[in-house]
Amino acid sequence: KYVKNMNSSEIVERLQELLRESIKLRMMSDVPVGVFLSGGLDSSLNVALMKEQTDSRVNTFSVAIQDDPISDERSYARRVSKYYDTNHYEKLISQKDILDAIPEVIYYQDEPLSDPVSIPLNFVSKLARETDTYVIQIGEGSDEIFAGYSLYGMISDFNRKYYKPYSKLPYFLKKYSHTLLKKILPERKLMYLDWALDNKEIFWGGATIFSDQQKQKLLINSSYSDTYSQFISKHYNYYDSIMPNASNIDRIIYLELKHRLPELLLMRVDKMAMASSVETRVPFLDHKLVEFSLNIPSELKYRNKMGKDILKKAARGIVPDFVIERKKTGFCGSARNMVSGEVLDYAEDVITNSYWMKNTFNMNYIKPWFEEHRSLRIDHGMRIYSLMNLAMWQKHWFD
Repeated sequence: KYVKNMNSSEIVERLQELLRESIKLRMMSDVPVGVFLSGGLDSSLNVALMKEQTDSRVNTFSVAIQDDPISDERSYARRVSKYYDTNHYEKLISQKDILDAIPEVIYYQDEPLSDPVSIPLNFVSKLARETDTYVIQIGEGSDEIFAGYSLYGMISDFNRKYYKPYSKLPYFLKKYSHTLLKKILPERKLMYLDWALDNKEIFWGGATIFSDQQKQKLLINSSYSDTYSQFISKHYNYYDSIMPNASNIDRIIYLELKHRLPELLLMRVDKMAMASSVETRVPFLDHKLVEFSLNIPSELKYRNKMGKDILKKAARGIVPDFVIERKKTGFCGSARNMVSGEVLDYAEDVITNSYWMKNTFNMNYIKPWFEEHRSLRIDHGMRIYSLMNLAMWQKHWFD
């Protein structure tokens, strides 16, 4: 509650104190400690605050996908490395490297943890291990607690301006417009119409690959799936009961802390790092820092259509301005750039030749995705990767 009585400058000062304390605690180690460095705000803050705590050079590690300049962050990482005089190591991942790594990644995931980012995480963890750096500071959690994803702001704005007013219309008006709009909207947007008709929340998580409607079409013997009632609504209902006046951003953050962060983001980095016997530490998820940040008003996090505003203010003077002002990019891009070329051909072969897949999934529904993705008409990267991942997981652990 005391956060509400603090002005912006006081919040910034306290954030800086908590970040320094968290980094200091996570540098306690009998072995060298390094950083997975993208050159973005979170990883650069890790480097900067570690540098304050030691006279030794910090070890930093970066990876990139070959022939994909859009997702390649190595130039940013090199600039930060030079600024802080780190021992910097890099790995460029080819399509052959990805193909060779996929079976190993499937094995170490243990479960069908479907995210292609596991592949570059596997390589950067090996890179750390090869340099005898066994403890790594990572930036996970920062985007969630400080509203760093542009999706959060977009959803929040759309929810406030259009979705909520539409949801409150009389049912017969919604049903009429629902019938009309279904004829002109693309399939991937139809689920939002269905949700609005039933007064469901528009945000179900930052890693929703298949809607319930798509699951019905995917599975040969499908039963009714109600993801919203089973997993989503109870979290919104609970949060609304204890925080009845919370903003859309705060509600989104809460759901992400209950689902995507622990079950995907932290899971994937932990499994891939531990596969190389590397321990990852998460300074942005120190309990004091999380408790404080969750009480910071959301309008101080998301301002002028940009996230992390308050964290950027706290970082000013700790990291150089070129870090704070650069545009945010995802780690090694997305499924679109990783699931391409030979990797896409490999995924198609795995999925279409899996006896289990053919007996479980509607292949006539799946097969058009490959050409649509190949021709860049529709990005099916996450769908294709998730099904390939599932098929290989099933074959390894069951067949």
